[in-house]
Amino acid sequence: MVGVVTPRNRSDEDAVFQNVEPSASNSARGLKLRFAAVPGTGRCNVGAVYGWPPDRCREPLQAIKGFRVSPGKESFILVGASASHPGRWFVPGFKLRYKVGWRTYATVLKQGLILRVSGSG
Repeated sequence: MVGVVTPRNRSDEDAVFQNVEPSASNSARGLKLRFAAVPGTGRCNVGAVYGWPPDRCREPLQAIKGFRVSPGKESFILVGASASHPGRWFVPGFKLRYKVGWRTYATVLKQGLILRVSGSG
């Protein structure tokens, strides 16, 4: 699991998340990804950790769709990944779609993940 920091909301309105997906669609083939949002309060200190939900996050995990980021604030998107078979994956980043007012935007968050699953051996 990794925590991806979103850019600070520089608007004077709430940014409302719509969805998040790998920025390179084929990069996650064979992975099961899960996403959650948390406020950027500093109470969710995750880097690359194991497990879902993460132990070191003292904020409640929230759904991506409808998550609101107030003006001047940032947030985190938590990304969990698992695989049912051995392999190596590199997901270079994630595309976040969001709305501010009635306009829809998309940005690529250039923080990705690397996952290696070893055989049982």
